[in-house]
Amino acid sequence: MRTSGSGTLDDLFKYLALVPLIAILVVLVIAPVGQLIVTSFSRVRFASGAVVFSPVGLENYRNALQDQVALRALLNTTALAVISVTIETLLAVILAISVGYVHRGNLLFRTVFIFPMLLPPIAIGVMWLMILDFNYGVLNAVLAALGVNGPAWLAHPRLAFPSIIVVDIWHWTSFVFLIVLAGVETLPHELSESARIDGASERQIVWQIILPLLRPIILVAVITRTIFAFKVYEQIFLLTDGGPGNRTEVISSYIMRVFFNQNRMGYAAALSVLTLIFITVLVIGFMYLQSLLTREREARS
Repeated sequence: MRTSGSGTLDDLFKYLALVPLIAILVVLVIAPVGQLIVTSFSRVRFASGAVVFSPVGLENYRNALQDQVALRALLNTTALAVISVTIETLLAVILAISVGYVHRGNLLFRTVFIFPMLLPPIAIGVMWLMILDFNYGVLNAVLAALGVNGPAWLAHPRLAFPSIIVVDIWHWTSFVFLIVLAGVETLPHELSESARIDGASERQIVWQIILPLLRPIILVAVITRTIFAFKVYEQIFLLTDGGPGNRTEVISSYIMRVFFNQNRMGYAAALSVLTLIFITVLVIGFMYLQSLLTREREARS
């Protein structure tokens, strides 16, 4: 039987146990975001070896809303996220369900499919640069051997962005595959077996049992992958550096360019805050959709 004194100590311990977590949250999240917001309302310059913040109000945000290059970079990032995540999700679901049906060689298939995710983004960028480069790329060398003049994949106005999308799909499909595969392996096999006994085909089992059960997991994978897609930078930097023109400029590369090349730290901070708001709204929309799907599933059950 617990006394009131021990109950008070237990309650006190619960709050004390949260102190390290709150401290880490303040130091690693709240403080940097707060500094970013303060910087976004300032013009930052260096004077006498010190950083000087000069308040400019909403000037950086007005400039951001009128910046056509920033708008193009945000549209490119959104297009990259939508196209890549859609294709990656479709491929990942197909691969995960297929691997779930395979018993012999299952480990081999898993290893092969998750291999791209294990490589550093820099290594992937260099590898694809060796494949797609106009002068010494493997792809154009193969086309030349077949008597075809290969295009400048990374410098052509119409081919550069699709090339980036192909690289992104190759890199990140394994990430979505791993999440969906984990969901496939946790599905209750009794439902599928009962459906087979009742005469259901494998196609009906996939469409009417497996996919509906996987829907919340797929949505989590889509949310996570979309957040990562908006942070793409390394492959853009290595393959095209935002070119030709601004055809492959994404918001991360543009912010880096504004910050380091133009030394406009306040404006770069404003672009970062606007991007953060955009992604937050997007994630909230995804979470709302997930809650609707959860309610629908609970209503059906």
